[in-house]
Amino acid sequence: MTTKAEVRQQGLAAREGEPDRDGASRAIQARVIALPEFAAASTILTYIGVRTEVATDAIVTESARRRKRIAAPYVTPGGLRAAFIEGRGDLVPARFGLVEPADRIKQDPLRDCPPGEVDLFVVPGLAFDRSGGRAGFGRAYYDRLLAGANPGALFVALCFHSQLVASVPMIDHDIPMHLIVTERETIRPLSDK
Repeated sequence: MTTKAEVRQQGLAAREGEPDRDGASRAIQARVIALPEFAAASTILTYIGVRTEVATDAIVTESARRRKRIAAPYVTPGGLRAAFIEGRGDLVPARFGLVEPADRIKQDPLRDCPPGEVDLFVVPGLAFDRSGGRAGFGRAYYDRLLAGANPGALFVALCFHSQLVASVPMIDHDIPMHLIVTERETIRPLSDK
């Protein structure tokens, strides 16, 4: 049986080796924007793609254009929190090569975004399987954030098709994804959503 560490390595290698990262990212974002669930969502929390991750700029831009509430996560000593943003102009470089809401946004209590207010979460990761399994970097930041979501919220993972693996070993606190969107397909492992 493949370990989660091996799955992470496999997914990271696939992501780093993606030959057409920009083209695939554009295709993935177009698929997300075309989802009926995206159209129906009034509040979207999306990671901000950096380095070799699937980009999310078009999702942020289209959410703003449609006047949706947009939130972006940021790292705190206690885990991930999120703040409402109006667009890319509210984001700045942060630790670990991340891009996060600017301090003035994070410190504004009116910009705080509790997970329970989010309709659709756009989630990154290293490897995914067709059952909704997700492997991140192993710190459970997103699992803890998603644990606070309301029961009707949708979890949408973005990945390159090459990041799909046969199986991601899951443990109790791992939260499965409702949709996995690649440049080739949209996978709906949890069809009750």
